[in-house]
Amino acid sequence: MSFKNQKYSEDKMNKHLEYLKMYEAEGESLDYEILIDGMKAIRRTNNTNRFPMFANFIQEDSQKVELFIFQGTSNHNDKYTYYLKDGPVEDQSLGDIDHRIEEKVKEAERKWQFSQLQDRNTALEKDIKDLEAEVAALEKENEAIVGSQSPLKGLLGEVGASFFESFIRNNPQIASRIPGGQALAGLLDKEVQNISVEETEATFKPKSSSAEEEGLLTFARELRQGFRPPEFALVIDILQKLAEDKTQLQPTLNFLTHEQI
Repeated sequence: MSFKNQKYSEDKMNKHLEYLKMYEAEGESLDYEILIDGMKAIRRTNNTNRFPMFANFIQEDSQKVELFIFQGTSNHNDKYTYYLKDGPVEDQSLGDIDHRIEEKVKEAERKWQFSQLQDRNTALEKDIKDLEAEVAALEKENEAIVGSQSPLKGLLGEVGASFFESFIRNNPQIASRIPGGQALAGLLDKEVQNISVEETEATFKPKSSSAEEEGLLTFARELRQGFRPPEFALVIDILQKLAEDKTQLQPTLNFLTHEQI
């Protein structure tokens, strides 16, 4: 494409240089060539450092400067002709050359900004995938923790649930005299077997079925109903003390059942 009959100015040539440097910064250098009155002042090159050297060839009687900006490696080009002295009347139908160059500079800037946004979007997508994987792992871990907790914990607390399970497991003869205690003792024995299998196979299995858990909860409710709130608070305090010093479990049991060691 040819842009003829433009009046020469250093500002216009500097605009062209800015345009070439913009593409050079993006790794897409453009070839150019500059002629002074038909003489090649700057032969075809993509080295923008040589661009200002064309001014050394402008003489007092020089008539025009021609700039060719090539498209890729082909000979297709945009040609800009600038007259140093009185020349043909500037072709107003082509518009202001400054405006054309400014538009091309802005287009190059938009391409660069779009490339930056694409890189940032790729990085954010990777961060999202990493977070989703981390959340999935935490949810799986939480399910395993919840599945391994005793159904009695909600009624008796962690310490109370642990104590009563230990009490029932180690004293089946007493558990048989408590409503639901015998079934609970059998259930806890089954849980011990499940834990052994889990340690061998390194796989997770549920502690009990929903029916067995309901049996645990029934036992806990009946136990709690046997005490008034202040009394049950004392029971929990006793359990906490026993949890801190488990050597007192058997003596306490012997005392409560009037048995001697």
